[in-house]
Amino acid sequence: MIIKCFVYRKKNSKLPVISFDKLPLEQVSSKRAFTGTKVKIETLKRAFGIELATSSSTKDVNDYITDNIYNTPKWGKYHTIYKIVHSEIIPNIEYLAYQYYLEVDLHGTIDFEIEKSNIIYFIMSELTGKQVQTYNGLNNPIVEMKKIYPNACAI
Repeated sequence: MIIKCFVYRKKNSKLPVISFDKLPLEQVSSKRAFTGTKVKIETLKRAFGIELATSSSTKDVNDYITDNIYNTPKWGKYHTIYKIVHSEIIPNIEYLAYQYYLEVDLHGTIDFEIEKSNIIYFIMSELTGKQVQTYNGLNNPIVEMKKIYPNACAI
């Protein structure tokens, strides 16, 4: 059985992105606007106008909160604003670069719909130079892989 897939790369990533369908070159997802200590720093700024340096260590920020906010009347306001800041999300745009089209010859009879994720794992392993014989109880079904670059044919 021969399957066809598309191979992309994310910017600043060495690992390929493999898909059985064409993907848009712009992937929009969401991520938290603030994480870690930056949530606490932003909360202090919004709630009380206190601006700590973004380079402040976690210990410094926690010490400030413990000394000046915790167990005071300010704590309720801090905690309310913290929940808001912590839950804020922003769009995250990742760009994919189309690399090539891949024809993969699979050995034997495989239920492709059931084994899709395992097949992607085997393809990824082959492309990254890692030899895997079995994965999730499935023997490596790849007989041959053929890369077809964009200038070699129209897709």
